[in-house]
Amino acid sequence: MAAMDIANHLRRHKKSLTRARAEIWHILTQSEKPLSPDEIHRRLTGHKVDLATVYRNLRALKDIGLVREIDLREAFKRYEAILPGQHVHHIMCQVCGRIEKVRHCVVQNMANAIQKESGFTLKDHSLECFGICPSCQPHKTKAQGT
Repeated sequence: MAAMDIANHLRRHKKSLTRARAEIWHILTQSEKPLSPDEIHRRLTGHKVDLATVYRNLRALKDIGLVREIDLREAFKRYEAILPGQHVHHIMCQVCGRIEKVRHCVVQNMANAIQKESGFTLKDHSLECFGICPSCQPHKTKAQGT
Protein backbone atom coordinates (compact mmCIF):
# COMPACT_ATOMS: atom_id res chain seq x y z
CA MET A 1 0.00 0.00 0.00
CA ALA A 2 1.53 3.30 -1.10
CA ALA A 3 1.88 6.32 1.21
CA MET A 4 -1.08 8.03 -0.48
CA ASP A 5 -3.24 4.91 -0.07
CA ILE A 6 -2.44 4.62 3.63
CA ALA A 7 -3.13 8.34 4.09
CA ASN A 8 -6.54 7.93 2.43
CA HIS A 9 -7.28 4.83 4.51
CA LEU A 10 -6.38 6.69 7.70
CA ARG A 11 -8.45 9.72 6.66
CA ARG A 12 -11.51 7.50 6.02
CA HIS A 13 -11.13 6.35 9.63
CA LYS A 14 -10.66 9.91 10.92
CA LYS A 15 -6.96 9.45 11.62
CA SER A 16 -4.05 11.38 10.23
CA LEU A 17 -0.77 10.17 8.77
CA THR A 18 1.74 11.36 11.34
CA ARG A 19 5.48 10.96 10.87
CA ALA A 20 5.51 8.26 13.55
CA ARG A 21 2.67 6.31 11.86
CA ALA A 22 4.31 6.65 8.46
CA GLU A 23 7.62 5.38 9.78
CA ILE A 24 6.04 2.51 11.75
CA TRP A 25 4.08 1.53 8.63
CA HIS A 26 7.25 1.65 6.52
CA ILE A 27 9.15 -0.51 9.03
CA LEU A 28 6.35 -3.10 9.07
CA THR A 29 5.99 -3.22 5.27
CA GLN A 30 9.74 -3.75 4.85
CA SER A 31 10.09 -6.47 7.48
CA GLU A 32 10.22 -10.14 6.53
CA LYS A 33 8.84 -11.14 9.92
CA PRO A 34 6.32 -9.77 12.41
CA LEU A 35 7.99 -7.34 14.82
CA SER A 36 7.57 -6.62 18.51
CA PRO A 37 6.91 -3.05 19.63
CA ASP A 38 10.47 -2.96 21.03
CA GLU A 39 11.94 -4.04 17.69
CA ILE A 40 9.91 -1.36 15.92
CA HIS A 41 11.00 1.25 18.47
CA ARG A 42 14.67 0.36 17.94
CA ARG A 43 14.29 0.73 14.15
CA LEU A 44 12.71 4.18 14.32
CA THR A 45 15.04 6.89 13.04
CA GLY A 46 14.97 10.58 12.38
CA HIS A 47 12.89 11.76 15.33
CA LYS A 48 12.20 10.88 18.93
CA VAL A 49 9.28 8.53 19.46
CA ASP A 50 8.79 6.86 22.81
CA LEU A 51 7.66 3.27 23.24
CA ALA A 52 4.18 4.33 24.43
CA THR A 53 3.70 6.16 21.12
CA VAL A 54 4.69 3.01 19.23
CA TYR A 55 2.07 1.02 21.18
CA ARG A 56 -0.62 3.69 20.59
CA ASN A 57 0.08 3.80 16.87
CA LEU A 58 0.12 0.02 16.54
CA ARG A 59 -3.26 -0.14 18.27
CA ALA A 60 -4.64 2.60 15.98
CA LEU A 61 -3.31 0.88 12.84
CA LYS A 62 -4.69 -2.46 14.05
CA ASP A 63 -8.11 -0.97 14.84
CA ILE A 64 -8.51 0.30 11.27
CA GLY A 65 -7.28 -2.90 9.62
CA LEU A 66 -3.79 -1.92 8.48
CA VAL A 67 -1.88 -4.05 10.97
CA ARG A 68 -2.36 -7.58 12.27
CA GLU A 69 -1.39 -8.69 15.77
CA ILE A 70 0.46 -12.02 15.89
CA ASP A 71 0.65 -14.22 18.98
CA LEU A 72 3.71 -16.46 18.91
CA ARG A 73 3.40 -17.55 22.55
CA GLU A 74 5.91 -14.98 23.72
CA ALA A 75 5.51 -12.50 26.57
CA PHE A 76 4.55 -9.89 23.95
CA LYS A 77 2.60 -9.63 20.70
CA ARG A 78 4.17 -9.08 17.30
CA TYR A 79 2.78 -6.97 14.48
CA GLU A 80 2.82 -7.06 10.70
CA ALA A 81 1.35 -4.94 7.95
CA ILE A 82 -1.74 -6.24 6.19
CA LEU A 83 -0.94 -5.88 2.51
CA PRO A 84 -3.41 -6.43 -0.34
CA GLY A 85 -3.04 -9.85 -1.93
CA GLN A 86 -0.76 -11.15 0.80
CA HIS A 87 -2.01 -13.67 3.32
CA VAL A 88 0.65 -15.37 5.39
CA HIS A 89 1.00 -17.67 8.34
CA HIS A 90 4.12 -18.15 10.46
CA ILE A 91 6.40 -20.85 11.78
CA MET A 92 8.67 -20.18 14.74
CA CYS A 93 11.68 -22.15 15.95
CA GLN A 94 11.28 -23.00 19.62
CA VAL A 95 15.05 -23.11 20.10
CA CYS A 96 16.46 -19.96 18.43
CA GLY A 97 13.26 -17.95 17.88
CA ARG A 98 13.67 -17.75 14.10
CA ILE A 99 10.39 -16.79 12.43
CA GLU A 100 9.52 -17.55 8.83
CA LYS A 101 6.46 -16.75 6.75
CA VAL A 102 4.41 -19.62 5.36
CA ARG A 103 3.00 -18.12 2.19
CA HIS A 104 0.86 -21.09 1.12
CA CYS A 105 -2.43 -21.02 3.01
CA VAL A 106 -3.36 -24.62 3.73
CA VAL A 107 -6.13 -23.42 6.06
CA GLN A 108 -8.33 -21.73 3.43
CA ASN A 109 -10.27 -24.88 2.49
CA MET A 110 -10.94 -25.58 6.16
CA ALA A 111 -11.99 -21.96 6.73
CA ASN A 112 -14.41 -22.20 3.80
CA ALA A 113 -15.91 -25.40 5.23
CA ILE A 114 -16.24 -23.81 8.69
CA GLN A 115 -17.97 -20.79 7.17
CA LYS A 116 -20.39 -22.96 5.20
CA GLU A 117 -21.18 -25.19 8.18
CA SER A 118 -21.51 -22.44 10.78
CA GLY A 119 -23.19 -19.75 8.71
CA PHE A 120 -20.61 -17.27 9.96
CA THR A 121 -19.02 -14.83 7.55
CA LEU A 122 -15.33 -15.29 8.25
CA LYS A 123 -13.26 -12.11 8.17
CA ASP A 124 -9.86 -13.57 8.94
CA HIS A 125 -8.02 -16.62 10.22
CA SER A 126 -4.54 -17.34 11.46
CA LEU A 127 -2.26 -20.30 11.85
CA GLU A 128 0.97 -20.14 13.77
CA CYS A 129 3.22 -23.22 13.79
CA PHE A 130 6.02 -24.06 16.19
CA GLY A 131 8.92 -26.44 15.74
CA ILE A 132 12.69 -26.64 15.43
CA CYS A 133 14.39 -25.03 12.41
CA PRO A 134 16.97 -26.97 10.35
CA SER A 135 19.86 -25.03 11.96
CA CYS A 136 18.78 -26.05 15.47
CA GLN A 137 17.95 -29.67 14.74
CA PRO A 138 20.60 -32.00 16.12
CA HIS A 139 22.90 -33.26 13.40
CA LYS A 140 22.59 -36.99 12.86
CA THR A 141 25.72 -38.86 13.72
CA LYS A 142 26.95 -41.93 11.86
CA ALA A 143 25.86 -44.04 14.81
CA GLN A 144 22.28 -42.78 14.45
CA GLY A 145 22.29 -43.33 10.71
CA THR A 146 23.38 -46.96 10.86
